[in-house]
Amino acid sequence: MTKKHVIIILLIGILLSSITVFLIFNKKQDIDILYKVPKNAASVLVVNTFDLSSKLFFDDLGKSSKNISGLIEHIPDSLSDIDLSKSGLEFLDKIVLFSTEDSISLNHTAFILTISDIDRFNNFADSISHKLNFIIEEDKGIKQVYYKSLNLILVWNNDFIAGTKAVDDKAGKFKTLKKVLSTRKGQSIMADSNFVKGLANKFDGFFYSKPGSENLPKRLGFLNDTVESVSTFINFNDGEIEITASLKQKKGSLLDKLFINPEKEVYFIENVDSSIVNIDLNVKPAAFFQIARQLKSVKINTKKFPYFAAWDGRMNLVANGSKIIENEFITYEYDDNFNKVEVKEKTRDKIWDIKAILGVKEPALDSIYKQNPLIKYKSDTLLFKGSNFIINKIEDNYLTYNKHTEKPRVYQTRKKENISVRLDFKRIIELTKELGFKNKYSFLDSIGLDKLKLTVSKRENILIACHLYLEDKEKNAFFNLSEYFQKNLN
Repeated sequence: MTKKHVIIILLIGILLSSITVFLIFNKKQDIDILYKVPKNAASVLVVNTFDLSSKLFFDDLGKSSKNISGLIEHIPDSLSDIDLSKSGLEFLDKIVLFSTEDSISLNHTAFILTISDIDRFNNFADSISHKLNFIIEEDKGIKQVYYKSLNLILVWNNDFIAGTKAVDDKAGKFKTLKKVLSTRKGQSIMADSNFVKGLANKFDGFFYSKPGSENLPKRLGFLNDTVESVSTFINFNDGEIEITASLKQKKGSLLDKLFINPEKEVYFIENVDSSIVNIDLNVKPAAFFQIARQLKSVKINTKKFPYFAAWDGRMNLVANGSKIIENEFITYEYDDNFNKVEVKEKTRDKIWDIKAILGVKEPALDSIYKQNPLIKYKSDTLLFKGSNFIINKIEDNYLTYNKHTEKPRVYQTRKKENISVRLDFKRIIELTKELGFKNKYSFLDSIGLDKLKLTVSKRENILIACHLYLEDKEKNAFFNLSEYFQKNLN
């Protein structure tokens, strides 16, 4: 072995050793901050600032838009000359927020940051206190601050700083935050195996929640009895927000009863890439209707349409919006000599291009037929009396579509997902305007949402994957969110 080879091996060894030490050190830091989050926290948000800041830096590098520079412009003038790099805070560790009560209110949300250099931080805090005119107090080695104009309280020791809003009960909030700083490992969120399991995933943001809140909206109250925990992972990519969630459901609960392993192949409608809405379902109908009633998001009247009772849980629905069709018909007029003259006339009518194929339970359907016979009109079978929608039977499925559109082709396949939703958001906005509805999606519209894809399936847990595709494919989606909040919070 030559001297050159020995030197190369030594250099590689030194490099690997340095990387190992760096990873061990950073891993320790990550764990330390999480050991300060109380085990009884109702929800926890972990922001992976190291990975996220790396993404944003490389996304912004060399681009004329200079997104990061744009964010800096929104720092208040009173703080514009502050150098955060000399603050003694470890911003490239994880930032953690958690709720101290079962509430989604900001008044019950606290944050915690790592202090990497306590001397630097104390100097930094002193300079801020002079600029913003607040007093730093000390009690048993822990410093504390109440900043009245923001109703913000902060406490810190040599390792961490914690803070929260304090609209009322300031003494109680100070006491709670001091307990946070002294949290023991066995009493921290790291003693929750479901939370620890979530940390193994790749994320820019990790949101962990344990339902049980009395402050949940009534329509979501059933989650208290059906879900043990929810782990949500958020990643910001160029032109996309990726959100995945894992729900640990309680056995025998309503959600547990909703999902089934695909027993049959499902029929799907072909050529639906250009659709506005595309929904696939393969669920248990009884649980589905019960959840729909509790959510009150979709009103399903089974009395007016009794055939729902025969639905077996399989469905593919495609909506392509509306279209104008021309109808030509012949009328007769009489000329001055009272001769009958044929006149061709045209009308322009708007129709809805909606297609669906549903699986049915044949015995239940036969029973319903006796009480509610199908409507026949000429050679067509109508979905309901006076409609333009006709139905065709395909094995144990029924296909329905508007008779003024082409009959859709269908195919069979077995899908892993129990629920799949695809939306062309921009066309949905146009459709709501056409129908005269107010835009209830201003937030999604403001961040430039183009398309949305959502899938739900059940393995050991219930898995949800949501992709928000934005119009600007070149810009990291985090900048879209930050720009929205800048406009709406200023």
